[in-house]
Amino acid sequence: MDIHSLGRNTGPLSTDAVNPHADNSPTPATSASNASVQVALSPAARKLLEQEDESRDLDMKRVASIRAALAKGLIPIDASRIADSIIAVTQELLNARAEDETDHEGS
Repeated sequence: MDIHSLGRNTGPLSTDAVNPHADNSPTPATSASNASVQVALSPAARKLLEQEDESRDLDMKRVASIRAALAKGLIPIDASRIADSIIAVTQELLNARAEDETDHEGS
């Protein structure tokens, strides 16, 4: 069985595919070969999309400047510090998982 042929839409969902200002009525697909899909957004969903556009969690200008500095070698990278952080986070996750399993065994 070829698992690659199961999913037709392999690209990521883009916010360009959703227009928060569009009419709320869905448009049915006209044929099986139609590549686009129309979705109807509730007023609440449209408001959330608008708010997302207005306030980003990330400052993209800062991200771009950090990327540029990394590419130029201006920011030193301490591999041992990164490894220590990964180990610490992994240990925390494993401890939390062990606590969850212990809690479920007592139920």
